[in-house]
Amino acid sequence: MKAFTRIFALAFALFLIPACVPLDSIYTSQTAPQVTRVPDEKKELPSQFIALSEREMTWDEAKAFCRQQGGRLPLIGGRNSLAGGMLPSGTPIDGFGSWGAPWPSGLPSATYWAGTERTGDPDVSFVVADWHGKVGNNYAHQFRGSKVVCVRQ
Repeated sequence: MKAFTRIFALAFALFLIPACVPLDSIYTSQTAPQVTRVPDEKKELPSQFIALSEREMTWDEAKAFCRQQGGRLPLIGGRNSLAGGMLPSGTPIDGFGSWGAPWPSGLPSATYWAGTERTGDPDVSFVVADWHGKVGNNYAHQFRGSKVVCVRQ
């Protein structure tokens, strides 16, 4: 009976307690104060970008952040929405050049929100990422956190 009690207690601790954690507490953005870096004498952003957030934000927070900075999120292919996932090599991405191009010098390696939503997939948007020194893309649910870089309107 003691062995059964121990196994039950272990199963409860491993499986049932984590299931009680609300999902929104896992997928919400960080609550740390917003840190904005704009070009300065110490470390200048590449000229095609006007602001960078060093904390992750949801897609809606990222759009609002860029508007506050006088800019917007980078668009992929100049479009607000696109179908599919991976882009053909050479697809233009605002501020980043194009898919497959070298990663912009001076921009920290990270995954950044794009202003382009995925057609037919509510609450999913594209992200731009550094893939082994090259510009790549993927997509993520808008409530997840990603870094933010803004381009001029």
